[in-house]
Amino acid sequence: MKLHFQSDETFVSFVSRSARSFGLSGAEDLVRDVGVSLGSFHKGHRDTITKVAKVLGVDPELAFAQSFRRIDAQNTKLLNMTLREKRLLRGKLRVCPACLRSDIGPELTETTAFNAYARMAWSIAPFKVCPIHRLFLVDPPEAGVNHEFNRTWKLLIVTEN
Repeated sequence: MKLHFQSDETFVSFVSRSARSFGLSGAEDLVRDVGVSLGSFHKGHRDTITKVAKVLGVDPELAFAQSFRRIDAQNTKLLNMTLREKRLLRGKLRVCPACLRSDIGPELTETTAFNAYARMAWSIAPFKVCPIHRLFLVDPPEAGVNHEFNRTWKLLIVTEN
């Protein structure tokens, strides 16, 4: 299944979705299969992001821009913004239920499930409300695995029905 890398999606979300669509347990497995360091992937090293992006058929520059790129212990870049590390929600996921519903459509199936993706804004702590739907961002009902978007949101969709 070919997934589309969204313009407001984090690259780690796309990698997680892609990994799950390939039948892998998540982003960590895919990154390891590509043969790059997991640490360099999560720090946003250009060569690592480029290698993963090429394997997934994504523009490496777009993937790099939409990755969290560690500058130093206090600062990270995302797109052209420099963000204080303490302003990022590392390893924690908040979502907008309306965005997820919109991504999936009227029916949650194995195929439509891979359409739901994590927005960049959801990882920035000061964002408390979805900029599109004006709903509060919420924690998923069960804890997930760090950086694994597709493992945490399905229960939220099911319980919202």
